[in-house]
Amino acid sequence: MAIFDVENYSVQWITFQKGILFKEFSAWVKLPSGEIFCCGGGHPLSTAESFILNPYTQTHRKVADMLTARHSHSILYDNGYVYVFGGMSYMMFLGNFIRQCERFCLETGRWEDLGQLLVPIGDSAAVVWNGRIFVVGKGSPCIAEYGCERVLADLKEDEGGCMIEQEGKLYVFRGSKVSVVELVNGKVLEEVQLPRRHSWWSHSPPVFLKGSIYFVWWEEPGWICKFDTSSKTFSQLRNLFT
Repeated sequence: MAIFDVENYSVQWITFQKGILFKEFSAWVKLPSGEIFCCGGGHPLSTAESFILNPYTQTHRKVADMLTARHSHSILYDNGYVYVFGGMSYMMFLGNFIRQCERFCLETGRWEDLGQLLVPIGDSAAVVWNGRIFVVGKGSPCIAEYGCERVLADLKEDEGGCMIEQEGKLYVFRGSKVSVVELVNGKVLEEVQLPRRHSWWSHSPPVFLKGSIYFVWWEEPGWICKFDTSSKTFSQLRNLFT
């Protein structure tokens, strides 16, 4: 496990004790405790395995498996729960996207079925804002609100990606551009071109610090990417494996 310091761009590697094997295309999210919740992944078949990692003690504990095995799914933490949406069941590009949604209760240690998305999506991302959850991913060009049939915005490109909310705006990285979307009304305020059209899915939700957005890009393994919200510039900062 690599810890990337966004202040000085340094990298610290941590090795966990035996008993865990990180899978390709798994997803993880930081918990309020500072621990990391990691689940899914796998190639060519996906897994339902879930773990809570402690980077400070370099230990881990296995928790209950997800109800649905998946990889390349979205993940978020909110109010004592870890939510996962969509993803893929089989080999990348040759398998199928899924609709299943579920959440893990940190208090009970159990997964709860949340039903299905309106359309199956993979390379997906999700954010929570004012108690509402929005999802996006390959399989639909739209940002949709979970739990209803409402579409927030049509971004005109069907690709996977990642997104983050800041001050009532969504910054969505997918396809050929970064789209800035107003959450109140779904208006696309701005679009900034990315280096190429592609899936910009991230294993974990992006992080915002001092006016910039950082995320881990899966397509070229280990790349830490940065988007400056003031200058509107995008850059690939560092490959963790070189």
